[in-house]
Amino acid sequence: MSNRIIFFAIVLGWLGGCFVGVYTFLPPIVWVSGGVALVGFFLVRAVPLRALSVVLAAFFIAVALASVVFRVRTPLLPYGQSVRAQAVVVEAPLTFKKTQSAVITTRAFGRPTHLALRVPETETLEVGDEITVEGVLNPLLQFGKEPVRVKSLRTNVWGEFSFGTDVSDQTLEPLSSPMAALRRVRRFAGRQVQTIREPYAGLLGGLLWGDQKAIDPLLYDEFAKAGISHIVALSGYNISILIRALRWLVIPIGLTGYALMSALLVGAFVLFSGASATVVRAALFGGVLLFGELMGRPANSLPALGLVAVGMTLINPALVVDLSWQLSFLATGGLLILGPIFQRPLHERKIPAFFADPLSATLAASAVTLPRIIGTFGRLSFVSPLSNVLILPVVPAAMGLGALAIATAAIPIAGKIFAAIALVPLWWIVFVTEQVLRLPYAFIESSIPEYVWWIILVVLAGVLWIRTKKRAA
Repeated sequence: MSNRIIFFAIVLGWLGGCFVGVYTFLPPIVWVSGGVALVGFFLVRAVPLRALSVVLAAFFIAVALASVVFRVRTPLLPYGQSVRAQAVVVEAPLTFKKTQSAVITTRAFGRPTHLALRVPETETLEVGDEITVEGVLNPLLQFGKEPVRVKSLRTNVWGEFSFGTDVSDQTLEPLSSPMAALRRVRRFAGRQVQTIREPYAGLLGGLLWGDQKAIDPLLYDEFAKAGISHIVALSGYNISILIRALRWLVIPIGLTGYALMSALLVGAFVLFSGASATVVRAALFGGVLLFGELMGRPANSLPALGLVAVGMTLINPALVVDLSWQLSFLATGGLLILGPIFQRPLHERKIPAFFADPLSATLAASAVTLPRIIGTFGRLSFVSPLSNVLILPVVPAAMGLGALAIATAAIPIAGKIFAAIALVPLWWIVFVTEQVLRLPYAFIESSIPEYVWWIILVVLAGVLWIRTKKRAA
């Protein structure tokens, strides 16, 4: 027990130090503070004091590391000068107010460097495209209160080409290139999706490869209000849906076969989605959930979650201030800790698994992410549990049938049959979203500070834990 306390103390101190370090960039003298705390850890024997010492050691070392990482990773770029460079699109372009924003990588400055590219929405850019850009390179613009250097470290994007940048015709990579093959598959899939009418075609693209820009903006806003926007976002929770959909394979092929099939499916999903940093992080958190499934007791994989979090922030400490990373980390932890707690009373009441599992998963993930979501977006959805329970069970069917519809679109009869069948779960997702939002007080705008919601969550979790312990005794 004491070893687990020490381990989680290290994780807590480390993440807290990363958070402070990316904003303060304190001088390396804090290394001394970390070393002193580490010496104290070896000198004391009482578990509480050892935990406090290791928290302080991890905290100060992480604070110092953030400063070092920023200095090492910051490239020297010719800001304000005209630059011509060969580049590859590595992040899916997003469209906002008729502006398309993509992330490209180039070796024009001596090492791989990520830059933002902002061009009119009329430009056709996809992940994997090789392009030539020519324009003035500027530092990243500051939006909101986040400092530019924090944003650069968090996103690994160090400059931007704005309007007026020339983008050449895209050049095809060699036929033997894996990225070229994946790009052709994605483009083929994008064309075949159009055999399904809107808004279902855009929804299917969002489900299969996270193409949020293809979703009707009004529909996406309704998803956010209903609390189901995560189904079209590439997160650890999203990937957990894929893993859980294969659980039935445990009986015919065993746990090892189930783990292998899940790993192959998640790997294919990552590659097909473009293998961006966001997708890779989501896959790692999804792997923690798979490990929990194999362990039989999801809470036993909490150390794996801690190791994954520390490993990610060791490479990039600024991930702790990245919203998508925070939500994936919190949702994964919620599924591991609270999922079984919410699931147990539902199974005791003999509620069918197809209803109990998505309900418990929704409650677990929503409970721990709710304070962060409300604090960021100022919106509280009361219909989120209901909409998730009604929609999540059909998401694997929508993805599977949609993939079959795309694969058989070139076959006249079979393609139309699968496209018609795939419309059923897609229609259900849209229908449920529209209907739940018609309920009174479906969502409200909230101005309550985020810390108040965290206090409420901690109190409720403590009460639930005490009741569970008393029932077990």
